Amino acid sequence: MTHLPPPHRPELSLRPLRLTLLTFIAALVTLSAGCLPVAWVTPPMEMAIGVGASAGIPDDNARITMPLSLTANPLQMIHGWGARRFDVGAGYSAHFLFVDPVAAHGPHLDISYIPLVRTEGGGTFGGTRAMRLITSARPAYRFAGDGVGRGPSLSLRLTLESVGFSDSVTSECQTRSDGSFFCGSYLAYGEDSYGLFIEATRGLTQPAYSAISIGLSFRIPATAGAGLMGQF
Repeated sequence: MTHLPPPHRPELSLRPLRLTLLTFIAALVTLSAGCLPVAWVTPPMEMAIGVGASAGIPDDNARITMPLSLTANPLQMIHGWGARRFDVGAGYSAHFLFVDPVAAHGPHLDISYIPLVRTEGGGTFGGTRAMRLITSARPAYRFAGDGVGRGPSLSLRLTLESVGFSDSVTSECQTRSDGSFFCGSYLAYGEDSYGLFIEATRGLTQPAYSAISIGLSFRIPATAGAGLMGQF
């Protein structure tokens, strides 16, 4: 008896090709309609900006400094930890000097102790929001030119902030005056805050520099979202 091989089924071999073709057509239709799919994930962060005075820099015009920092703080995402006594983070910061070199900048660590948390009522923070007094040490490594010096620095910061916790999903469609639009949804999860800080900084190399500044700080929850943006 002669055994014949099973008949070839062309539809099976064509399935990956059809799937690729359909994906390409869907992407082409989306782009031709002026839409671009977007998606994002951001970590919980603390942003700070301020103004102050500097000393120890050879250039006499370098008397004003503007500190700017962005710090990722993972403990901001733990629900129920609003009254914690410590915080840790890592980020990037700069002191803008408005001379040459324009800025002393570099990565930093944030090690904080929270000696005072005032709450009212019950709940995660003892209420919808809480007041926290935070003391922070920020060791950093600064990159700059000859006028400031390259090497480690240390900042000490005192912050008073009002903080709450966000756990929400938002969907929206926005149309701008130029005809562009965005439609999408995103999840925000983590602490949100606004605060006031005072900070003293000392560069630990020669030529060294010192700065003292005041400013505003903001905590931003972690977010994840997706949507479509385009042009009418």
